[in-house]
Amino acid sequence: MPEEISSLLSENFIEFGSSGKIYNKKQTIEALNQGSEDQIIINDFKTTLLTGEVVLVTYTAVRTYIAGDRNIKSLRSSIWKKLDGCWEIYFHQGTPLENI
Repeated sequence: MPEEISSLLSENFIEFGSSGKIYNKKQTIEALNQGSEDQIIINDFKTTLLTGEVVLVTYTAVRTYIAGDRNIKSLRSSIWKKLDGCWEIYFHQGTPLENI
């Protein structure tokens, strides 16, 4: 999985996490490698073509923690760019919503 994630993230990738923390490519891959059995459900997935090679992706994510004690809902957005025939994520942001 690290190779697959790495190939999707731009070398200059940056994420503004819903936690308020800022992550680069290396930190994001490390966090994903820690694994989680939490369930994440994606709703309202939309893509908006900004140019022929740039896309804005937006969706709502609901994360149910494995302990089952809480759900966290957030708005998500990513900017993808096609480079040399491959799509890469350049930016991602998670904005927390009221807990459900």
